Amino acid sequence: MKEVPKAKYYAVMFDCTPDVSHLEQMSQVLRYVRVVVNVPEITERFIDFFTVSDKTRVTLSEEILKTIEPEGLDIKNCRGQSYYNSTYMAGKYQGVQSRISESNPSAKFVPCAAHTLNLVGVNVATAVDEVAGYFGTVNWLYIYFSAYTNRWKVLLKYSLLALKKDSDTRWSSRR
Repeated sequence: MKEVPKAKYYAVMFDCTPDVSHLEQMSQVLRYVRVVVNVPEITERFIDFFTVSDKTRVTLSEEILKTIEPEGLDIKNCRGQSYYNSTYMAGKYQGVQSRISESNPSAKFVPCAAHTLNLVGVNVATAVDEVAGYFGTVNWLYIYFSAYTNRWKVLLKYSLLALKKDSDTRWSSRR
């Protein structure tokens, strides 16, 4: 992490997801440019996970600021911020990005491309009847086979593919 202050300018990326114990975990990544043998190189560094107990813009933005300060980073040198597109993170007037922008207007917000693509997939999967029907059938098969271990063994014996549980975070599991 010592090379980040040398780069001076950086961007922050944060993402929340529930873990297996149903606690909300936020991952923290810094992105910056380092120069290696006179060649600029975009670098991303994972910082940490932390448990989020309160998902308000005030609490989350304070957590973000508390994370970068011990690394010797000045929020005034932040040039980008990227989060998933939820209102409490990306909201222009009330989200975390607006609060960070209050501290530093140069920290431009860029919505997470993966989350944006996920939202497109969710909308397509629910808007097209054939696609919604397909994912509904796959989910029904999972429920049927996972209800009893004997059924699951039969599935494994005759299938090269495994069924996966319906997920709230993947577009491919939307019905």
